[in-house]
Amino acid sequence: MKPSSIATLLLITGCLASARLAFSQDKRVAEGDVAMSYPILNATQLSPIRVEEIDVAAGKAKLTFDPNLGVLVIIPRGETLLLAQDADSKRITRAIRANVTEMLEKGEAIVTFGPEAANVIRSGPVLLVYPFEGLAEIGSKPVFPVSSRKFRQLPEVIPMAAGNAGDGRNAIAAVREATYFAQSVINMKQIMLALHNFESVYGFFPPAVIYGPDGKPWHSWRTLILPFLGENKLYGRYDFSQPWDSPKNKAVVETVVPVYQEPVYGKSGLPVTHYAAIVGEKAAFRPDGAKITDTARPMDINMELGARSLAEITDGTSNTIMLAPVSPDRKIPWAKPEDIVFNADFPDLGAPEGIAMPYGKVEEKNRRAPVARADGSVFALPQETPKDTVRAIITIAGGEIIDQRGLSSMPNQNPAPKFPLFKIVRKPDGSVTGSFD
Repeated sequence: MKPSSIATLLLITGCLASARLAFSQDKRVAEGDVAMSYPILNATQLSPIRVEEIDVAAGKAKLTFDPNLGVLVIIPRGETLLLAQDADSKRITRAIRANVTEMLEKGEAIVTFGPEAANVIRSGPVLLVYPFEGLAEIGSKPVFPVSSRKFRQLPEVIPMAAGNAGDGRNAIAAVREATYFAQSVINMKQIMLALHNFESVYGFFPPAVIYGPDGKPWHSWRTLILPFLGENKLYGRYDFSQPWDSPKNKAVVETVVPVYQEPVYGKSGLPVTHYAAIVGEKAAFRPDGAKITDTARPMDINMELGARSLAEITDGTSNTIMLAPVSPDRKIPWAKPEDIVFNADFPDLGAPEGIAMPYGKVEEKNRRAPVARADGSVFALPQETPKDTVRAIITIAGGEIIDQRGLSSMPNQNPAPKFPLFKIVRKPDGSVTGSFD
């Protein structure tokens, strides 16, 4: 695992490095007193820790996590609440009082629980919660972890309040989506940096496509920039004298290149790209491309004939987009010369063959896509952007006056989500439930 890809999560009781919190131990809400609470401030806390190897008789199980996610989870010893998730719906079904008693290798741990919890605990994903006293809120005062005495007064199994506010799906999904968006921005900036480094070396951006002697599209710009993405070995194994899908290139093109994959779509394990160039006569990538004439010297070609230079983008690099996400349903192999076609019939935003709108699914509004400008910056393009504006920010020399008002509200990042707050509420009748704000 590359160090740069690791986000370290320290789930340490009483320590939240990402924010300071205010608290009120006497805060009342309509459904009762908030006895304890825990804000989910960092989406890395939502990495899918799982309960496995349950020993009901001994009242213990193993906590594991997927080491391929690029998230290092350090689970501390001590009392905790396990928020059990339904594997299909992701709904939080119950909170289980537990105790992490033993640390294992790779961040795994042994957790123990009481006999009542043993009857309901199941293998599957969980969130770990280390509650604070009272109602924790974003602010300037510190909060204090719940004492062991108060923690042990909780039922072994705490039901969740009814309704969407209770199960926490939307709030948690919003934080996940914001995290994925941030990673998508990083991916696109890396790709744009590779494109600019290519341009610095050659004096032009790579052609969108290189055609073979048979007139068919053989190679993609994504293959040409591999060395500038640190994929020198992969690039060295690729044979440009053969088409991208030839048997000789099979092993190469079946290798997953993570930077080409949109994180919100999940990890399919397929060697596909979710980012595409916008290709057209008036776009930053030309459709004619370059052509191989001699397979004995496949790269002894004039790539510049089918490429663009920075000087050609007279509308300004900050006013022109080059890359955008595509639908995962297209399943484009990263080495395949296939992209988004910009022409007179350019589809609406969100259409299957156009620019996908992968973000905003949680609330089913404010749909948006991370798109990369020619200057290397990335911004969120709202789905409601007028078609004339979309066309204007794609063309490189249209001279259009672009209305930036709808584009400047989210220049470089996704709208900040409302952090989900998990609460333990004690009702007037003495019963206890869990819920999310």
